[in-house]
Amino acid sequence: MRIPWMIALGTLLVASGAYAGDFTLTAERTIPVTSKRDQGNLWIRREYRDTRGTRFQVQVMRGKVFASWGVSPRDGEGSDAPLGFGATYRTVEIPQGLAVVERHPMWGLSVVLKAGESVITVETQDGAEEDALRLAEELATEDR
Repeated sequence: MRIPWMIALGTLLVASGAYAGDFTLTAERTIPVTSKRDQGNLWIRREYRDTRGTRFQVQVMRGKVFASWGVSPRDGEGSDAPLGFGATYRTVEIPQGLAVVERHPMWGLSVVLKAGESVITVETQDGAEEDALRLAEELATEDR
C-alpha cells in the first residue's frame, strides 16, 4: 500500500517535533536582522498547515530591535476607509495580551501580537479567525 506523500510528509514533520497543536510546520526560514546597535535579531518565516490542509503563513520578528513594538487598545472595529481597500481591524484580548485582527477582502486575515521581545504575525487567505488566533496564542506561549 502506498502512503500519499502529503500524509507521509505530515507524519515525518510531526515525528520530528515540528508541530504546534493541530498545526504542522511545513517550511521555515530564518533571516538575521542587524542594525548598528543590535545584533542577534531574527526574522523567522514559517508555514503551517492545519489538519484540513489550510495554509497559515507566520512571521516572527525576534530581538531587541522589535521589543518596543506594542498594540494599543481600541474600542470597536476600524477600517482603512476612505482611502484603503476595504480592510477592517479590531483588537482582541487573548491570554498572552492584546492582538490585532485585520481582515482584508483580497488578502485574507492577519493576526498580530507581541510576545516578549517578539512580534508574531499569522496570515491566512482562507483559514478561520479562531484557528489563526489559536496558532498565534500557541506561538506566543512558546516565544515568551
